[in-house]
Amino acid sequence: MSRLLLGVLLGVVLGTSAAQAEQGEWQLGAQPAYVLAYADGQAASGVGGLVHAAHAPSDSVRLQLLGAVAAHPGGSMSWLAAAGVAYVLDVVRIVPFFECNLGLLGTLQPTDRVRLALGLGVGFGGDYLISRRLSVGLAVRWAAALTDLQGLPLYVVIGPRLTARFGL
Repeated sequence: MSRLLLGVLLGVVLGTSAAQAEQGEWQLGAQPAYVLAYADGQAASGVGGLVHAAHAPSDSVRLQLLGAVAAHPGGSMSWLAAAGVAYVLDVVRIVPFFECNLGLLGTLQPTDRVRLALGLGVGFGGDYLISRRLSVGLAVRWAAALTDLQGLPLYVVIGPRLTARFGL
């Protein structure tokens, strides 16, 4: 019985075709997220989401656009809009990545006070390619304000992600 089970397992693993990132592919994904925004000397946890769109001009580089929004206790909101580049290390079905982004960070306070700042972000994560067209993963992104260090210095997004791939 154990030999049969081992044989079936080996057949599934060895018989599975490689699903990997490819040059020229387009990606569109969503990430429900836990968001920590640190502004005006106070940390505010919230929940929200992030969407990302990307194009891979090569197997290891991805140009991307990111947009995130989150609601925080007390009626405040925070958001992030960024463009950047990701370095992708493709290991057959597991695809770790590291990214760097430049964008706009913002908050909306219950008093209708809006704060905006130019931000620099870094992130890392990994995707598991279920098929050539679909992957699931986890990403952690951190952004710091460059233009409003006292008022809006930190934005962290953590969560699972689902990505569809096109143009393969």
